[in-house]
Amino acid sequence: MNHDSLSIVSLNGSPRARSRTESLVRQLAGAVQAVLGGRWTHYAISEIGPTLLPALTRDRLEAAGEAILREIEAADVIVVGTPVYRASLTGALKHVFDLVDHRALRGCIAVLAATGANRHHGLVTEHQLRPLMGFFGAVTVPTAIYAEEADFDGLAVASAAIGERIRSAEQDVLRLLRGVNGARRSFTATQGDFVP
Repeated sequence: MNHDSLSIVSLNGSPRARSRTESLVRQLAGAVQAVLGGRWTHYAISEIGPTLLPALTRDRLEAAGEAILREIEAADVIVVGTPVYRASLTGALKHVFDLVDHRALRGCIAVLAATGANRHHGLVTEHQLRPLMGFFGAVTVPTAIYAEEADFDGLAVASAAIGERIRSAEQDVLRLLRGVNGARRSFTATQGDFVP
């Protein structure tokens, strides 16, 4: 497969424009693009929220909001990150996925990331993000990245262990692309049920 044709979309669920989650998601998605090539589009809730969040249903979206959702739905690889709010992903991020067509991400490769104050929230990728992506039929990479405050120097990722997990996630994406891409193209062509 020519990786230059890949669409990589990253989505940061933090409502803050400058945040540790933003730094982590950008570093992770940038690392994936550096390995794969392709086109990378980044969305942050702090920027797209005013466009998407007022719409309770998709049919109430303006054209700009519909364009954002179509870009997300067309992703070959999606990097999803969230800060932990009240032991969960942010409500704003969940609302974006409430607007996404439930069939559109089947076969898409999903890379999961989260940030929190301490290690006590470390399983949020497993009990929140992985089931969410599973509902959509996305294929999540085995390596999820959770970073706590101690892993950052200000807003920059400073932990060697987090850097290693990012490299592991890159390799997960490469391995999955070999097996998933043909099935995704087949689904897209038929718009039927995904059958691996």
